[in-house]
Amino acid sequence: YKATKKSAKGKIGFFKRISLSYGAGFHADVFGYTNSAIHLDNLNDPNTIIDMYKNAKENFKDKLEKNTVSAGVELHTIADFYAHSNYIELCSTVFEEDKIPTLSEALKNEKIRNILEKHLRTGNYPNKDNDPYSHEKMNKDNNRSEMGEKRYKNGEKTFHEIAIELAKKEISNMMEEIKWKK
Repeated sequence: YKATKKSAKGKIGFFKRISLSYGAGFHADVFGYTNSAIHLDNLNDPNTIIDMYKNAKENFKDKLEKNTVSAGVELHTIADFYAHSNYIELCSTVFEEDKIPTLSEALKNEKIRNILEKHLRTGNYPNKDNDPYSHEKMNKDNNRSEMGEKRYKNGEKTFHEIAIELAKKEISNMMEEIKWKK
C-alpha cells in the first residue's frame, strides 16, 4: 500500500489512485489473504517465483484501464516479493546497501541472476514450528518482524525499509512505462 500510494502520486487521478491503493492494500490482504499467488508464499522454485513476479508486472499493465482494484492487487504481489522472499538477503552477498537493484534490474546482472536462479525462495505460510523458511521467520512486512528489523550488513536501513524502497522503485518504474490518462 505505501509503495503504491507514493509511486502513483502525480501520475494518475485521485480516484484511480485511491482504487489502486485499495487493491494493493485492503483488498489483497482481506479478500486474498489465503491466496499464495498474491502474496508469493510457499514457493521454493526460483524460476516459478521470477515468472510470477514478471506475470504480476504484465498483468498490472493489462488490468490498469479495466479494473484498477485488480491492478492494485498485482502491485501487492510486487511489494510482497521483496517482503516475503530471501531476495534482499541474497543481494547482500553482492551489493552494498545503496546499490540493491530491483528484481527486473537484477535479472540483467549475470552474477546475481545466477545466485537467484539457485537460491531464491519465499516463506512458508501458514507457519510451522522450527521451519527456518516460515513466513514468520522470513517476512519483512514491518520493522518488528525478525527479518524486518534486521539491518542490512549492519548499515543504516532495516530489511523492511529496503523492501519498501525496492517495491516503490519497481512500481515507479512500471508507472513511468505507461502512458497515463488522468
